[in-house]
Amino acid sequence: MHTWIATKAADAPHFKVHEVVGWGRNKVRSRTGKPDHAWYGNKPALIADIRGERAAAMIPQIDQAIVDYPYPDRYQAWPGPNSNTFVAWVIREVPDFRVALPNIAIGKDYLGDGVIAKTPTGTGYQFSLWGWFGVMASVREGFELNVLGLSLGIDPLALAIKLPGVGQLGWRDPWMDGKPVQTAEVLPSEPGELAGLAEPAGSEAPPPEL
Repeated sequence: MHTWIATKAADAPHFKVHEVVGWGRNKVRSRTGKPDHAWYGNKPALIADIRGERAAAMIPQIDQAIVDYPYPDRYQAWPGPNSNTFVAWVIREVPDFRVALPNIAIGKDYLGDGVIAKTPTGTGYQFSLWGWFGVMASVREGFELNVLGLSLGIDPLALAIKLPGVGQLGWRDPWMDGKPVQTAEVLPSEPGELAGLAEPAGSEAPPPEL
């Protein structure tokens, strides 16, 4: 799974897409682009859609978090740092984000030299050894056990179980009801807009097209 963030300020004509890729000297890319672009043929799904004054206040914080990302020239698909490490970092640095990443987003639990940290939503804590092994307990994310970068667990709020390589199976889908971006309204005229997206199939970082 490859995740990214798209932002659009009130007076901006286009979205800016922020993501980490596995090629180039600087792995962090922030560029003008479609927020719902396909990732090497795979249709994206919307994880979070934040608009209005809340989004307008968050966009400068997101820009600063991107500047402060500690691994701008490092990339490792498994267990991190990768695109999901980047998105998890930004979510942690912007408290009003409050977005839980899917358990199949390998790399989200990579904490670098850190061992204990708040979960991305800030509603719990996690222990992680360089993304290879860890435990997470959170009101929003539920409980997850990470072994060799693969996570399994439960989400009591969604009445769901989390399976490695499969994702979350349960009564409720906490990510926009699983709507593909093409059917979700992500381009209204608002003071500010954010779209958190993920490509649910395929490799984390396929080679660049030539």
